Amino acid sequence: HEHPLEAAPGDDWGCDGCGQSGQLCAKRFRCAQGCDFDFCGDCYERALSGAGAPKLPPKMVLADMPSDGAFYVAQEGAITTSSVEAFLADFRAGKLERKKLSG
Repeated sequence: HEHPLEAAPGDDWGCDGCGQSGQLCAKRFRCAQGCDFDFCGDCYERALSGAGAPKLPPKMVLADMPSDGAFYVAQEGAITTSSVEAFLADFRAGKLERKKLSG
């Protein structure tokens, strides 16, 4: 992340490095410039050491902006033309779990 991070309170967040829930993390480091970017203590230490955060596999997410911050996450797996088409078909059919951004 291009901005400095600072220690911050809170448990309703997720680490942008490893994906771990903030409820499971002892420490939180948030972007000092107000970006929606957080590292857990482990990822923050890895970033400071130059090792960087662990690499996460790509994930398909559909943001439904007109729907009050709703979003939908595809099942893990390879991202192919057919998996994107299936994800969109499931969205249109109402088969996906609706999640909502907090804030």
